[in-house]
Amino acid sequence: MNAIEVFGREYLNGKEFELAKYLSRILKNPNCIFSGVLISEILPTYSEKRGKSSYTLDPDPIYRPLYYLHMYSDMKHFKENTRIFLINASAHLEGCLLWLTKNPPKFRGTSKKPFGNLVYELFKEGILSDELAKQLLRFNSLFNVPAKHRTAFFQPHSRLDKRTFSCFDASLAFLIMRKLSIELFKILTSKNVSLPHGWKEFDDNWFSPIWCSKNLKTTRTK
Repeated sequence: MNAIEVFGREYLNGKEFELAKYLSRILKNPNCIFSGVLISEILPTYSEKRGKSSYTLDPDPIYRPLYYLHMYSDMKHFKENTRIFLINASAHLEGCLLWLTKNPPKFRGTSKKPFGNLVYELFKEGILSDELAKQLLRFNSLFNVPAKHRTAFFQPHSRLDKRTFSCFDASLAFLIMRKLSIELFKILTSKNVSLPHGWKEFDDNWFSPIWCSKNLKTTRTK
């Protein structure tokens, strides 16, 4: 059992951990073409229609990474793009943290550095609890790892080795990110930060076999 799985077992509850396992099976199977739909069902609404175009909701640093999480989860060869998926999971948490600072950025930056210093600063200011800070730092140390391959998409399959995040690693990271983000959303809301949409309640329908079906329209429940 690696450190990522240990984190998942210790931080997630039973249903969340089982969902990570189920999501991993879907993401690694190129025949499951609705993995992106399942991810979108779990994510908060991150965009809105204006005329014929869609626009990311504000605050941009919080909601834009969710768009990319959805986009990369919908790739047929997800297992070769896990690093980019995790970059955006980390970027979402970083966006939440930045919006707890005194001068939050209007738009998402291009930095992909670990956010440990930001967690320490917010903890010292009394904004983050000891427990939440510890779990954020744990996420940061496990998933913001420069030594991991950014992507293996253009490399031989032999490159998909222990230095590449597995689909299960990515699924655990996604569910851990969700749980951490829910806590950060509570703090942001308490500080009167306007968040148009929040995280949805856990839904047992996320375990439905429809996500592996060939025709979602005919099998999806209401």
